[in-house]
Amino acid sequence: MDAAACLRADFAPGNVPKGVAWSPDGTCLLTATEDARVRLYEVPGAVLDGGAPPSRDWAETFACAEGEAVYDYKWYPQMHSDDPISCCFASCGRGQPAHLWDAFTGACRGSYVGRDHLDENAPAYSLAFSPSGARLFCGGDRCVRVFDTGRCGSDCDARPTAATRRAKSGVKGLLGALACRDEAVYAVGSYGGQVAVYDGREPSTGPALRVCKDKPLGGVTALAFDGRGRLFAACRNERDRACVRGFDLRTGRVAVRCRRGATPSHQRLGFDLREDRLLAGGADGRVFVFDVAPAAADAAAADAPVVAELPRAPDCCNGAAFHPHRPLVALASGQRHYADPGSSSDDDGAARTAPAVPAPAVAVLQWPDA
Repeated sequence: MDAAACLRADFAPGNVPKGVAWSPDGTCLLTATEDARVRLYEVPGAVLDGGAPPSRDWAETFACAEGEAVYDYKWYPQMHSDDPISCCFASCGRGQPAHLWDAFTGACRGSYVGRDHLDENAPAYSLAFSPSGARLFCGGDRCVRVFDTGRCGSDCDARPTAATRRAKSGVKGLLGALACRDEAVYAVGSYGGQVAVYDGREPSTGPALRVCKDKPLGGVTALAFDGRGRLFAACRNERDRACVRGFDLRTGRVAVRCRRGATPSHQRLGFDLREDRLLAGGADGRVFVFDVAPAAADAAAADAPVVAELPRAPDCCNGAAFHPHRPLVALASGQRHYADPGSSSDDDGAARTAPAVPAPAVAVLQWPDA
């Protein structure tokens, strides 16, 4: 990835980026890092026009500090640099309300505070805007809280996904992923390995429209609708069955699998969709583009073919994203590395040399097939 990157931002050892996201107008990139900051990068116009950047060294425009570890971040879907009011993004972190940040200044525009039945702070673990940006969905513990984006505060529509922690039905546990199909229909995924689709027009205590099943399923960390009646889900801590699954919403069963290699960790490994192509990286640093064109309605679940492999990342590729309308791809690489406590020194007391660890980084690659 280092040789192929036209832009690259390196981070200090241990300050691992958590995914990457292009702005809807394609002029900026977002990433979150281990130091509880959401960082914004502007992409030089020369790169967007297909040329070479003035320098490969890439400095952030600004960083927004969350109180603690960042869980999720999302761009306002109608964002465009010609309209400063629309230039914003949301983020959520450990023990914090969801925040809305100004993408020009980095200032906090407001907070969306979830409250539980004890009137205590209920933090969000995942975020999703409705396609129009009018509503912000915040996934918590067995509950989705829907806020009016234009009204910050604690006023929201609380939609529980399970009545209690011991309930026999519903989606239980922390909701690690959200996705919106339209202004009313949304999908949730939990760290307990459950995926379901709900309709916001139904009563808040109503059942799910569809429950998607595939056993065993790891903790769900990313969801995306493809606009063709399928819901794609990525899970963590999977080994032999590690893949991005595409569920057919008519049946709730798996229609296609994109196998990207084992993910034997709890790290989020994101993916991105563009028409019939799915971009995903793996824990071994390999980055694949899959063909996920819909098959016949009665076809059995099949493995999606790999149509391209991008230059390998130096470490775990935890985020990958297509540019909205340019032949560019953004990748985030890095993971936590721990020293072996049993090998800190030799028998004679001499300290051993720590193994070299690739620097965490976010990079932009020119990719003609993107």
